[in-house]
Amino acid sequence: MMNNSNISFICFDPTVWGTVSDWIVAMATIFSLFFLIMTLRSQISVQKMQIKLLNIENARFLKDQNLSVQIDILSFKPYKLGEESFLVIFELRIRVQNASFKKLTLDFDKDVILGVDQPKDFDFLYDGDVIDYKFSHEMPYQQYLDQETVIQLQLDVVDYAENRLRKTVLLTCKNGGYSITDRDNGFEKIND
Repeated sequence: MMNNSNISFICFDPTVWGTVSDWIVAMATIFSLFFLIMTLRSQISVQKMQIKLLNIENARFLKDQNLSVQIDILSFKPYKLGEESFLVIFELRIRVQNASFKKLTLDFDKDVILGVDQPKDFDFLYDGDVIDYKFSHEMPYQQYLDQETVIQLQLDVVDYAENRLRKTVLLTCKNGGYSITDRDNGFEKIND
């Protein structure tokens, strides 16, 4: 009875074309690959968004910390070196306020002479810690009396959250006197 049916059926050779189960496995693999690629793309976009949120939270954390380093000039002593130049000796007091740092590095833009046993790097500073720091700078006699000489002191710190921060202070000598200016009014984040 089946031989007399009107349905024409084309037979595929399973050794060449595979079986229905082979075709189902192949289709499932293609669908799985498609959805796996879509999932990975979604994860990449979520990770980018999380990095942006982390940067925002990091900036908010730094702003809320209100990190502060107070710098005062304890003494300013000019010494005349012959007829041509002056040696100006500064003694600074650096006080850590509302902060703790893993590392603090001092750097000057001019050629300064550091005091004896005066390191440029300090490790593990906590709120209330004080650093007394001596250095000197030689300048021509006429410049000391008539012109403004600016020595830029840069404080680079690393806090316990591994944030790299920078503060710039200007020490100005003019007309035999001095002044100190906090140029940044706080710390700014250094991009790595």
